[in-house]
Amino acid sequence: MQALEIGQRVIVRAISTMGYDGHNNRVVNRNSIVPVDAVITGQAVRYLGKYHRSHGGDGWGEDYTPAELAVSGSVTLWCVRMGLKNREHLVQDADLEPGSVRPHLGSQAIYMSMPKRAPRLTYIASPEEPVTIEAGEVKRITFQEPILLT
Repeated sequence: MQALEIGQRVIVRAISTMGYDGHNNRVVNRNSIVPVDAVITGQAVRYLGKYHRSHGGDGWGEDYTPAELAVSGSVTLWCVRMGLKNREHLVQDADLEPGSVRPHLGSQAIYMSMPKRAPRLTYIASPEEPVTIEAGEVKRITFQEPILLT
């Protein structure tokens, strides 16, 4: 495994999910994606093996056998998030690379999917009459003097 830290920015090239093959073996499925920026949020251990279905009716009685996974191994996956409020995804070690797809955007590259609240702007048209504009509001202002943005 790579030496990565929680909070480190990485490039993700594939997402992993747990599934079953045609013989009831639990396996890791790899789904390739367009490279995206993400943040490491932790690690998760998932178990591999043969799944045996339950037998014996509705779960009552002496002949009932519960479902079980005969564990044959495990795999450690990285947990990553593409944005602050996005869900966590599992990623294999080979599908991670430290860095950023868009380093010129800084920290915004990770949180681009978050809705952004427009800033509140105060324009000073004259010292006696400041005009405050809220997000989404449209006002027509005629300036007579140089504008001071605060």
